[in-house]
Amino acid sequence: MKTLLAFEINVLIYFVIPFLACSVYNKSRVDALYNYLTAVLLWGGFAGAIYSFKLSDEITISGGNIAYGAFMMTAVLLILTERSRTTFFKIIRVLLGVDAVVFIGFCFMTAIFKMGVTVNPLGVPPELFHTSFWILVFGGILILCEILTLYFVFLHLGTRINDITLLSILYVLAFTVMLILDGILFPILVFGMHNDLEHTIIGDLPGKSLLAVSFAVPLLIYLFINRNDVENFKDANIKLRDVVNYRFELLIHRMHAYEVNSELQQRKIKQLIDISGTDTLTGIANRRKFEETLNREWFRAQRTQRPVTLIIGDVDHFKYYNDTYGHPQGDACLRQVAALWQQMVKRSTDLAARIGGEEFALIIPDTEASTLTGTLQQFMLDLEKAAITHQSSPIAPFVTMSIGVASCIPSSDKTPLELYKLADKRLYQAKHSGRNRIVYE
Repeated sequence: MKTLLAFEINVLIYFVIPFLACSVYNKSRVDALYNYLTAVLLWGGFAGAIYSFKLSDEITISGGNIAYGAFMMTAVLLILTERSRTTFFKIIRVLLGVDAVVFIGFCFMTAIFKMGVTVNPLGVPPELFHTSFWILVFGGILILCEILTLYFVFLHLGTRINDITLLSILYVLAFTVMLILDGILFPILVFGMHNDLEHTIIGDLPGKSLLAVSFAVPLLIYLFINRNDVENFKDANIKLRDVVNYRFELLIHRMHAYEVNSELQQRKIKQLIDISGTDTLTGIANRRKFEETLNREWFRAQRTQRPVTLIIGDVDHFKYYNDTYGHPQGDACLRQVAALWQQMVKRSTDLAARIGGEEFALIIPDTEASTLTGTLQQFMLDLEKAAITHQSSPIAPFVTMSIGVASCIPSSDKTPLELYKLADKRLYQAKHSGRNRIVYE
């Protein structure tokens, strides 16, 4: 019983970190997940050698296998939350980077053991490190194939199933099957097929199945709690060919750009943008200014016991717009929308902001949501009159928006994030019920 509890705690520790990272509503959560992937890979090779959980006479799960499950779970979260065709190639870079570090370490260990310049009380053969490296390479290739397969399954299911609950269950089921298959494919690819290996694989299946279920359950809980991630991934309209045919030239160009610009210069640019609090594309407030204002108005309203209203709007099918007209025209579209969005600001305490790619927010202190009906309807009418052409939209021949509205009187047992999540949930409801509409409750 103690062993099972320790195993469950180990799985929980691996899950908590990416769960918390995904709860952050900004780009830093993606960076945190990639850093976590790197740490799990590095730790996994070490953990596999130093500890295992013997849960029964037939089931033994190594620390390395648990780290592999955590890596795959985090990769799935990255696919669903980043919603980018570049995700697969970023994971490749993580694997290559870790393999390079391990390769250098293994070469060093092999060299010093052969030279006899260190004490080797256990008599570890230098050849062990060479063999382990190639096992690591085979494992990395298999992981990439598994992730690409999951990518294909997710995209395929997303085009055929509209029910988000069912889609979440099928995503997790595919993840579970992939973890179990890994227990069959990895030893076959590394050691080849023979009778003894066949018995070993069959004997390991209960452990692999338990490991898969152990990570599948928290993953399913996350997807049920954060249905928006599944909905947004489905709406992202990513094509598998875009993932596979992603041009390496673009990747090289971006890496070169980072080399040309010094780190100090990048920091100065970022500091200037952050200090100004202005979104450079649209001229309205940026994400940093939005978060500062929301926190300030929240605690002011908590003291005065006055309501604060948060409005979140999202341009419908904006990816289709960019694909049809190109990114320069897409930027021009966002500037037009931002100008109309800014017109809803009536007082110096109100704030209009761009908080994401095509996502906008409005903070209205000392105001109930019910009193803003006319203002929001006028915005929707102004947006329709602007008639920004959007031929690829399945909703209307012009640009439209979906809007979620939430209002509350802050209390000490609540946080601004709860108001944000409520407005975001109503934005999701507006999108799910047909888009080009406002949802108040």
